[in-house]
Amino acid sequence: MRASRGSVEQIRDNLYIVPSTACTDTTCASITIAGCTFEDFNFLKASIEILPLVTYVNPMKYQGLLLTLSDFYGKIIIRANTFTSLQFKFAHCNLFEEQQTVNTSSLWSNTEAYQIKTIMKIDVRADLEIVSNVFSECNSVSGLIFLKKYSESAGILIHSNTFTQNSALFDTISIRLDIESTIWYGEAITTTMQ
Repeated sequence: MRASRGSVEQIRDNLYIVPSTACTDTTCASITIAGCTFEDFNFLKASIEILPLVTYVNPMKYQGLLLTLSDFYGKIIIRANTFTSLQFKFAHCNLFEEQQTVNTSSLWSNTEAYQIKTIMKIDVRADLEIVSNVFSECNSVSGLIFLKKYSESAGILIHSNTFTQNSALFDTISIRLDIESTIWYGEAITTTMQ
């Protein structure tokens, strides 16, 4: 399946929503996005000269170009997809330097903040798998994939993904993982990137 230049109708063919065993609520579902190609999104958009400053409200602070999941409690699988040329049209790499009020703590504050533009923003509340995907020539503010983990029981599997010629304006390029937990049960995260 190929979704090019924002054709959302084509995405529906490969987006599966089925009941999830991870939830006790019968309305909870899981999402699988597999075998899709996403390319050339935002090709008609104007250049971003100034990063938007937003009042902290969860969906407003983060913008996922393809996917933003905030209050979803089912399992999420993103497998064997290709993401090419998914780009926010930043006018240049010095956006932070040119904004007089810039304060990098504004990226992560809970009051007024710069909007974090990313390819995917997922609040992890159940198991998440990101496996065998290719990310090429994509950009973001911080992290192509922004994961915020809320549940200590939710597992995260990130395996066999390829990241090439991607960029970020600030901080992390590929995957940013924030953990909302008092306890960290896990192995060290290791990865190899080209």
